[in-house]
This record gives sequence, structure tokens and C-alpha cells, in this order.
Amino acid sequence: MVPRILADLALDRGVGRFHHPGHERNEPLNDTPKSEEYALGVRDAMFLIVPLPAKIYLKAEVAEAIARDKMEQIFRLRAQMINIALKKKKPDWHVDPDFHGARPDSLLARTYLTTGWKYKHRVIRNTTSPAVRDEVTSMHLPRYVWVTKFSLAQDAADPDPCRQRVRGHVLIDATGNRFDDDAVLLAHVPGLLMGERSDVDPANDGGATRLRAIPDDQTYYPKVRGWYDFTQCVVARPGFDS
Repeated sequence: MVPRILADLALDRGVGRFHHPGHERNEPLNDTPKSEEYALGVRDAMFLIVPLPAKIYLKAEVAEAIARDKMEQIFRLRAQMINIALKKKKPDWHVDPDFHGARPDSLLARTYLTTGWKYKHRVIRNTTSPAVRDEVTSMHLPRYVWVTKFSLAQDAADPDPCRQRVRGHVLIDATGNRFDDDAVLLAHVPGLLMGERSDVDPANDGGATRLRAIPDDQTYYPKVRGWYDFTQCVVARPGFDS
């Protein structure tokens, strides 16, 4: 089976030459059949080579490892971060207890490469909270970024992307150094946003990291290749609360 992280990258960049008609519906790659147009199916693939732009220095596996490390850090220091963001000690906090009650290593992650402007476009047109949209639109982003989105197992159980949910994500500079702490540009978990401000002077600001509490935070849809927006998901469906 082709590693999902590589297959997602190839298909997002239009590189994959094997047949995968179910990608738009997030169907499993290992179930992809052959067709009259393509002589080979995914089951015939032994490996996959994905060409990247010359200025991308972080591999997908490294980016996802950095994102998971950041998520574990947030889980470990969550109480302190909430206190700082709300400027209170032991505030009343009940945002998404299912997510915050899970183990960080149990979270489902999906990592893909995109451009900074496409990332902003998807965030603005998704069901993200206004606080997340405001933070993202004010950021100065590099040309290429890695995005790792996190969900609970039940969030991705339905093959219909309109019934899947994303609860948090980590944004990483794809052109950065893996050993540079500034590689992580933004980290979002339910109710809390940590943004790395590249447009401020740390000497005057006291630090480039900004914490923001989002008491009315909400989930959002996963990225679906080829979709301009999520209008078809926003339309109410029977048995689904959009």
C-alpha cells in the first residue's frame, strides 16, 4: 500500500500517474481499481516518488513529526497556556472535552503540502471560527507550507468528506529548517490558538508567539482536492448538523 502521506501529496500536486477515482471522496487508496484508461492500479505500486519544488527543505514525514511534537507540547502545557491567554488563574474551561481528554498519540493526522495563499483561501472559506480566520489572514506566510490536520477517530469514520471534521491543525514553513524553532507558524487546538508572529520585532514585543483563547471555537471540514469552497457541505443534510 502506498503511504497515505505520500499519496496525498502526489495527488494534491497532480503528480500521481496511477488511477484513483475515489480520492475526491477520501476512499482508501488500497481499494483503488484499474480502469480502461490506466493499466495499473494502486495495488500494483511498489513505491512512489514525489518531486518537490527546489525551495522545500522539509520532508512530509519530518513536518508531521514536528506537528505531533507541537501538539504534545500544547497538551502538556495546556493549562498554563489557557491561563496566559485568558489572563486568569484556573479559568472555567469546557471547550471540546472529547479532544482535550484524548491522548495526543491517538489523534488522527493528515499532512499535505500547499501554498500560503491557498491555505488562507481554504481557511477563510471553511467553517473555522472568526478568531482563527482573523489570525490566519493577518499572517505573512511563505510560499509553501505543510499543513497537518488533527481529528478524533470518529471524525473521519464516514467516507463523505462533508460528514468529516477537523478539530485542530499545525502550520509549518516548508521552506524552513527542521532545527529552527520558527518552523511552526501556527498551532490550533479547540479553544486555543498559538500563532508565530513574523511581522513583529521580538526585541520590542517580548516574544513572537501569541496565545489566543477561543471559547466559542468550532470544528471545520477537511481539505478536499478540487473544491473551491465548502458550500455543498454547509447546506443542511438529513441527520447531519452542519
